[in-house]
Amino acid sequence: MHTKKIRSKPLDKSESIFEYEARLKKEAIEIAKNFVHTKPVKYLLK
Repeated sequence: MHTKKIRSKPLDKSESIFEYEARLKKEAIEIAKNFVHTKPVKYLLK
């Protein structure tokens, strides 16, 4: 199933907000690619 990864926040201040946001966006795209709907269609249509 899904393995929950801990979201890493910028540990050092050398990573800018923009770099942090870009990294989160890449992670979100990867999650969206690998996401599988596990709920029945009937539930999703409500």
